[in-house]
Amino acid sequence: MRISILRRGLHPCIPLLALSSSLAAQAMAPPPYLQIFQEQVKVGRAGAHPAMESGWPRAFAKAKIPNYYIGMTTVYGPPEAWFSGGARSIAEIEEQNQAIEKAPGLSRELDRLSQADAANLLRLSCRPRPLPSRDQQ
Repeated sequence: MRISILRRGLHPCIPLLALSSSLAAQAMAPPPYLQIFQEQVKVGRAGAHPAMESGWPRAFAKAKIPNYYIGMTTVYGPPEAWFSGGARSIAEIEEQNQAIEKAPGLSRELDRLSQADAANLLRLSCRPRPLPSRDQQ
């Protein structure tokens, strides 16, 4: 009896759930540029590396500069960490870099974090990559 009541109660909600997920997908189109930071972590430093990386979002938050990205690490293979963030244009990336330079003390804090992170890394690469447009897919 209880299951049938639950099914009847959820049945009217199913179209609303489908509609809301469809609208969310339309509202959040992927940005045309993806900026990827790829870090090759030294063997034996995979434990220390995340602790150091947590300083970056704190520094941006303290300076009140929005900086949204996703961090990922490898499960097998060479130890790597990838940090990806989207941008609407190369100009937007440049504007964020200028905001970093203007924020009091932020450049100094980011330099400190970079130097400390260097003890964990073998290599770092970064470049913005244009994503294919929907017409090209």
